[in-house]
Amino acid sequence: MRKIIFLLFSTLLFAEPKLDVSSETWDFGTLTEGEKAEHVFILKNVGDDTLVISKVRATCGCTATLLEDSIIPPGGETKLKSSLRTMGMSGAFHKYIYVYSNDFENPRISLVLTGKVQREPAPRIRVWPTIVRLNRISPGDEEIFVVSVQNYGELPLYIHEVKTSPGIQLEFMPEDSIPPKSSINLNFK
Repeated sequence: MRKIIFLLFSTLLFAEPKLDVSSETWDFGTLTEGEKAEHVFILKNVGDDTLVISKVRATCGCTATLLEDSIIPPGGETKLKSSLRTMGMSGAFHKYIYVYSNDFENPRISLVLTGKVQREPAPRIRVWPTIVRLNRISPGDEEIFVVSVQNYGELPLYIHEVKTSPGIQLEFMPEDSIPPKSSINLNFK
């Protein structure tokens, strides 16, 4: 009788949950900026005790996750849905998702979303300086300040209107559009 109890007790001592992911990395390939991309990771419990997923954390606000079940019985599986918003992204990316569980050997696993985001051709504006501080100007005096407007995009940037604060005037508008990869200076007085 003692041997049977000891054998049963020793089996319970070695029962452990074990988290397995068939693929820890997913490559979306090339995406267009603004496109929403989704992937489902399959999380399996290949251990012989219940696996509890305590937390799922994405390292970037552009990545959202939804875990189907946090408790996985031995031999069971669950889905972790991930979605990536690409608005404002450009170039290659690596986004990480951390999954925390009661797997004693590996309590945290890293899942990786990779790919490349291509921007649609568009004009892109940059203004320098962004703030202009004027010194005290005596009545009758004029101070001219220059603001550079750059188009670092791939298409022409059309300027329809320039608004100023009261008492400040645009001297003249050199052009109504800025070609790609070019800039103009606006003189204000």
